[in-house]
Amino acid sequence: MKVSKKDLISLIIIFLITLVIFYNFVTMHYATDTYNIINVGYEKYAINWSLNDGRVFMCLLGLFANAVNMHISVFVIFTLVVAILVSCIAVIVLKNLILKYKKTENKYIELIVFIIAYFTIFNFMYIENMYFVESIVMALSLLLYIISANILVNRNKYYLIKSLLLTILAIFMYQGIIGFFFAITFIFSLLKENNKIKDNIRDVITSGVIAGLRHFI
Repeated sequence: MKVSKKDLISLIIIFLITLVIFYNFVTMHYATDTYNIINVGYEKYAINWSLNDGRVFMCLLGLFANAVNMHISVFVIFTLVVAILVSCIAVIVLKNLILKYKKTENKYIELIVFIIAYFTIFNFMYIENMYFVESIVMALSLLLYIISANILVNRNKYYLIKSLLLTILAIFMYQGIIGFFFAITFIFSLLKENNKIKDNIRDVITSGVIAGLRHFI
């Protein structure tokens, strides 16, 4: 997807605004899992918690932090700031995709869509998730689910394979928000022009099959 100057400016603005919103988090915070990392160390936490929970990329990040002897405060702030940045990118991507399915020249409607996209990502439950170091993989997973859902609904060449690979990657990052993949697939399917009810049902069922195939790979 082409990145316009307008999107880049919008990204910078909402990133800075969101940093202000999360000021108390960005200036350092501790969650229960943070104390667990401090107590058992990066390596043990990465293997016994992240890897055992299927969060492969979080495990690799923890092992990297252990290898470079990263201070816990640096690790916590780094994961949060990157999570905020990726989440803001997800807002821009979601907004653009909605406007792609439902084109409009009305700037007020475009602004409303932008606001809806922002609060779809930064909802009250997601804000609580940002308290944990796993926020970085949650954000990456969320972005991949959005892209995967768009590919699935568009049904272009090799769309099943592309959507499957992205969904598997997203699940290995953080499987806890897989329900978002089904929901955003349904929304894109409803917004897609000329889609009928049977197409909506097919898209949602296909998204469930794609997510389920992960267990057989």
